[in-house]
Amino acid sequence: MVGTPDILAGRSVAFGLVSLGTAAARPNFELRFSVLQNTIIDRLNKEIEAVNESSRESVDAFLLSSQKKLEAFQAKLGAFTFANTRNAWNLSDLAGKVDDLQTALNAADTATFNSVLHAINENVGRLSVPNGAAVGILLDDGITAIRRNGLINVTRDGAKERVTSFAQFTDNAEAQSAINAAKSTITRSLNAVLARAEAAAKLNQVTDKNLVATKFQIEATKAAQDVELAAEVAKLRQKYAIFLNDLSLAFESNQALAEQLGKGLFDPNKVDPGSVLNIFT
Repeated sequence: MVGTPDILAGRSVAFGLVSLGTAAARPNFELRFSVLQNTIIDRLNKEIEAVNESSRESVDAFLLSSQKKLEAFQAKLGAFTFANTRNAWNLSDLAGKVDDLQTALNAADTATFNSVLHAINENVGRLSVPNGAAVGILLDDGITAIRRNGLINVTRDGAKERVTSFAQFTDNAEAQSAINAAKSTITRSLNAVLARAEAAAKLNQVTDKNLVATKFQIEATKAAQDVELAAEVAKLRQKYAIFLNDLSLAFESNQALAEQLGKGLFDPNKVDPGSVLNIFT
């Protein structure tokens, strides 16, 4: 402030006003500088976000599409393998039950025969039909026919009929013929199921290999882009940092110049070096 001490000290009112104005400029600048800094930070964040988005969009669309297709195929292959493996277990179990049926027939044990026959029909109901066409495995495993006709069946009027009781057979010979046919059916079906399992395993190896290679290519592309992205972000930050630093330096320079001008123009007590007045000071 400009007060009585300044007057008594011989300082001019103008010099006091200049000093006051210079001092008042700093908090005003700092406030504006803070607002500008926040604005620049917001702008920087938006530009970084735009660079990030551009980087994500630049990943090869073919690679991404290939990854999705391979993953979808692998999921279908997994479902097929699960159902096919369950059929293999069920067929093996059915083979054991057919042996039990043979034992009951040999012993003329009708009650046991019907009990085992009931278990066989229940087990047949647990067989499923995997979608081999979805994974390119078209070998017929005979499961559809077993589910439709039953494993133990007889031919009546040219059509196969599922047997649910020993009473449906005309005699023991027909029952024996049905058991023999069931054994052959299980053998053929189980061999086909195992062949399908082997084909699925090979397909899975190829698919997994291609999927790993595709993911590696995608990650390699992203890694290269991350390096470029980091460099781009660093450039953006450096650009705005330099701008703010230059602005701050410009203010400090202007402040120093204003103070020097104030002292030089309005400070009557200032005596230049070498002046005659130096003799008296």
